[in-house]
Amino acid sequence: MDKSGSRKILAVIVSAFTALGASASAVMPKAEKSSIIQTFAEEETEDYHTWSQLDPRWSSVTMGGSTIGSSGCLITSLSIMAMHSGSLDSAALANLGISNVNQFNPGVLANAYTSVGGFNQWGGIASWGTIHQLIPSINFIQDSYLNSYSQSDIAAEIAAKMANGQHIILNANGHHWVYITGVSGDQVYMCDPANDSTNLFDIYSPGGCEYWALTAKNPPDQSYQSQVQQPLYEASADIEILSLPYKTEYSVGEELDLSGGYAVVSYVDPYKGYTQLQPEYMSGGANAPQSYAVNTSLYDPNTPGTYSITLSADTGYATVVTSFTVTVVKNVQEYYYTGEEKLDVFSEKANTGSVVAVLSKDSVVQIEAEEDGYGKISSDDLSGWVELSQLTDAGASVQHIKGDINNDGNIDKYDLYMLNDYLEAKSKLVSGISTLRQCELDAADINGDGIVNSSDVVEMLNKILN
Repeated sequence: MDKSGSRKILAVIVSAFTALGASASAVMPKAEKSSIIQTFAEEETEDYHTWSQLDPRWSSVTMGGSTIGSSGCLITSLSIMAMHSGSLDSAALANLGISNVNQFNPGVLANAYTSVGGFNQWGGIASWGTIHQLIPSINFIQDSYLNSYSQSDIAAEIAAKMANGQHIILNANGHHWVYITGVSGDQVYMCDPANDSTNLFDIYSPGGCEYWALTAKNPPDQSYQSQVQQPLYEASADIEILSLPYKTEYSVGEELDLSGGYAVVSYVDPYKGYTQLQPEYMSGGANAPQSYAVNTSLYDPNTPGTYSITLSADTGYATVVTSFTVTVVKNVQEYYYTGEEKLDVFSEKANTGSVVAVLSKDSVVQIEAEEDGYGKISSDDLSGWVELSQLTDAGASVQHIKGDINNDGNIDKYDLYMLNDYLEAKSKLVSGISTLRQCELDAADINGDGIVNSSDVVEMLNKILN
């Protein structure tokens, strides 16, 4: 079984010990506990980097009024540091009461501390210098606090101390100590006596925290870290839009509303693999997403057009951007002219200014603004005003089946007549005036190329004849 798996099992075992209470360790004679620790230690040479204060081989060893399992993160970190620095010489082995390095473990160091009165009544280490008394090659330099708070500054500060030959044991969150094994860029790596993670910033935010600086027989060796920090996977990230906002088409003047939009960020940590974050809504305010950013700066509610809404995320390992579009359309309403006499369209309201167009019977126009009883017609070729009382509101637009221009459920000669009538009138009319409504034009574009022309007549004849 690999070490990470065994640690998880050990944690479960320790919880059972904890449930039994401190009385279990109290009734076990110190000599017996030391014997058990030594017996386990002699079984095989193991990777000291994985030592845990929760390991049942030594978690119940007493430290003043506590145990390693409860309060032994610092003792365990010191044990790892002693092994990592190669400081267990013959003098240290004699002081610890063992005959070879393979017998050493956190339980052995805790018993040695106890033998010289090294713990206070709460299980804390009573004197900084005790480690030198027991392991002469290790010298305590200082107990101080980090000056840095940002990740990059913390990494740089620790790296400088390690480059100066100092081993760092860090109080990572105010009450838990870890041994620092290396720094790479703005990442700090560790051996954590109570957690399998090797990356400090994955689980802690240690700005301004306390640390112990020590020297030893050998300076910090980061070669171990060069092994554990090799990426196992290729870093990547993704944003999946699970649902678009309820509204993606707006009339001129409408504010953007992302209600109903829903997206999820996932990424591949090169050291841990695939992770998917909690899906979040796109809407802002108190419900603004935390895992990704929404950029709506391109949206202009006052100008018709298509606008991109961008979602982006930076997972720390990779960045990702995705987008969707919303449209702003003119506020238009279609009207018929059914009068027998021609109707003039003027350049100004109230039938003033010059005549810019003339409406014949059955003409269709799109009115984009209404003022004082007049409607504004606007197109590439036309800008004018017409008296609305002379027009008939065409009502809401209804989508037709391709080819069924009159929407009677059949594609027949009547639709062909409407198509030919439109094409004949098209050459004589300015844009903005038509014989067909927009929904009818959409149905007349049978081949879907965006243009209504003779090719659509051929397609309609095929549909009628077949």
